[in-house]
Amino acid sequence: MERKLERKRKALDEHRKEVKKALSEQEKVGKSNSWTWTIFKFLVISILVLTILNYSSLKQEYAKLRPEDGKLHDIGFGHNLFIYCQGHGKPVVVLDAPAGETFDTWTLIQREVAKHTKVCSYDRSGLGFSDRSYRNASALNQANSSVVHGTEKMVDDLRRLLSTAKVSLKPLIYVGAEMGAINGRYYSSLNFPEVAHLVLVNPLTENFLSINERVWELFWYSHLVPSIQKAQLLSAIGFTRVGYKLYLRKDALEDENVDEMVKLRHKYLSCSPGHQSTKLEEYLLLNASLIRLKNFLLHEPIPDTMPVTVIASDQFDRNISSELNQVWQNLITELTDKIHPQSRRVKIADGDRKDIYYKGAPTISKVIIQAIKQYRKSRVMKST
Repeated sequence: MERKLERKRKALDEHRKEVKKALSEQEKVGKSNSWTWTIFKFLVISILVLTILNYSSLKQEYAKLRPEDGKLHDIGFGHNLFIYCQGHGKPVVVLDAPAGETFDTWTLIQREVAKHTKVCSYDRSGLGFSDRSYRNASALNQANSSVVHGTEKMVDDLRRLLSTAKVSLKPLIYVGAEMGAINGRYYSSLNFPEVAHLVLVNPLTENFLSINERVWELFWYSHLVPSIQKAQLLSAIGFTRVGYKLYLRKDALEDENVDEMVKLRHKYLSCSPGHQSTKLEEYLLLNASLIRLKNFLLHEPIPDTMPVTVIASDQFDRNISSELNQVWQNLITELTDKIHPQSRRVKIADGDRKDIYYKGAPTISKVIIQAIKQYRKSRVMKST
């Protein structure tokens, strides 16, 4: 009898120990879950606070950083585009920046060219200080249908902007870089009597993404686009601004010989989700723009009588493979030798797409000034 009682006591003690152990483990899990939930709430609140502070800062910086000489013009249905003009005279020079970039790309070049004639740079829809574009040109649908279009829409926007800003459309020297070069060729084909000279800087040709088993298409959409998506996300949650504040992030223009205001605007746009979103869309739409250009030029080629100058750095991007750079160089050769055989090619050594507008500014400015003088000389010869 006593043995039975002893066994029952032992069993009861073991059961109590197991219950106590289970309760202890449950308490630990509860504490762990509580800490996880606390950390999660802290992160969410921190992101919300950073996002609000970033948007508040962007609003304050907008008015301070927009150039006083720059103008916003309504090109229709309340859609405002920003244009910045300097100098006086004809022909007028129009500067069109690479994908996702703004009028500040041309700051050193525009300053020099403005000594000789009127020169205008601008921000495409959704970039810099310009409003986003609208899918539907209807005041009723504006609020819910903002979208950035390809080269056809960009060229249409530019033409309306120049007209609204009362910039003389004839004669015109069109200077376009990368995406701007696509627009320049499209514009020149569409309005060739108005264009006195076409200058293409590091151009992207119609076969850019389709040649050599689409090596560039693979790189463009698997490396460049994801990096811009990341930048857009970081700007949206305020992390880009925090990176600048804590000196964890170095601005791309920090070492360039440009005005401090230009550097501040570049940081401002790096922190702007709207600008980064449009930049992403322009990169995503590149293939559609190239296809549109190719199809259009098949029916409306640029006349061989139009002067064309192609300015290219010795590599597209020093941070990519030699194979990709060589493919791009081959496309430039095709552009100058076959597509525009009347063109002149100018090489810029020790440069790439990131610094050609700064280190190569004297060369680019010289080419544009030569085009201005060439046009004026031809006008004098015609009048005599």
